[in-house]
Amino acid sequence: MNKKLVPLLGIVAVVIVAVLFMVKTGSKSSPTSQTSSYDTIFPLPSSVQTFTKTSDEAVNFQTTLSVKDSESFYRTELTKMGLKERTINTAVTETTFSMVFDGYKNGKAVVVQGVDISGKTNINIRFEQI
Repeated sequence: MNKKLVPLLGIVAVVIVAVLFMVKTGSKSSPTSQTSSYDTIFPLPSSVQTFTKTSDEAVNFQTTLSVKDSESFYRTELTKMGLKERTINTAVTETTFSMVFDGYKNGKAVVVQGVDISGKTNINIRFEQI
């Protein structure tokens, strides 16, 4: 598969998961909560809504941060954790972003993807063997 298509396919998957989740829950969002109440090792912004832990290695949620601010948040926070961005896999548009970070102790990459959905940013973070 063309390596340039991988981030695009990931973004499409994030959009599908977000839409399915919103349809399944029957609501567009839930009240904002403190990030300390979520069971995840991944950093979360202060505005988290419709949080779903899909496995021990993946979470999905919406935030009121813009796509650009979400991208900046994850670049900063994951770098603070000692991870290094694999810039060859970074893809950014006005309404989406996809980033891969290496260096987590489990040997897997951390993949972060965001997409604008109706004025909120849907974020998917997961470990992946890339």
